[in-house]
Amino acid sequence: MAKKKESKQKKMNVRVDFTPMVDMMMLLITFFMLCTSLAKPQAMQLTMPAKQDAPKDQKEKSKTELTVDVYLLADNKIYTYIVDKAEKYGDPEYLEEVTWGTGKGSIRDKLVNYNPYKDAVAPIQAIMNAKKQLDAWVVAQPKTNKDVNDSIYEHALSWIRKGKLDVVSNNSLNKAKYDEYDRQSKDPNFVEDNDKLATTINVNIKPLDDSTYDNLVTILDEMAVCCIGTYRISNVNVDDLTLLSKKEGTGVQAPAAAAPAAP
Repeated sequence: MAKKKESKQKKMNVRVDFTPMVDMMMLLITFFMLCTSLAKPQAMQLTMPAKQDAPKDQKEKSKTELTVDVYLLADNKIYTYIVDKAEKYGDPEYLEEVTWGTGKGSIRDKLVNYNPYKDAVAPIQAIMNAKKQLDAWVVAQPKTNKDVNDSIYEHALSWIRKGKLDVVSNNSLNKAKYDEYDRQSKDPNFVEDNDKLATTINVNIKPLDDSTYDNLVTILDEMAVCCIGTYRISNVNVDDLTLLSKKEGTGVQAPAAAAPAAP
């Protein structure tokens, strides 16, 4: 009896072609790139000093009693230097070590309570009080118009930092003053009368090479908290090193004398 031949199934290679998926993925990526709302970049606002063509009396004031020099040293040390007359600059008596934080003897305490003209309220304290009133106003506003309110808030805050404290009153925005300052800011021919502005303090931040980046970020945060309108990060020069070397405890060495020129 003949054997029955067994049927053999033909094996086929199964392969899934993913090539069309590449086009699909590119379409999806393009779709999400065009339709997704990306987060706005967070940037630190820096307010730069006045232009070099400022009036002479304004320049003199910015160099004396209205200026606070802040030195950032190694080991988290921080010093302030305030003189009331330009001819006293260089005297280590006015160099004072302060601490980080908010307590008595801290950098914030020094800035907030510095009162060169013995006013009823210290300049920075007056500016911070005006900001609190502006904060109270924006919190009380309806959330439906948030973008407009935020824009008004930023403009008003910038004017407060410049010394225009009357833009707020009784924990509310002074609409008449806001509109006035808004018109002035859009007028290219407008000249600011500095005598009508509240007293403001300038801060020079001078980090030494052995200070830390964390200390620099912290002092910039203090500028924002204290609503300092004008501050800048300056390089430390020979005069600064000489001054710091005269103060016991800073650990700063006096700069070496320059070598005499070759004949």
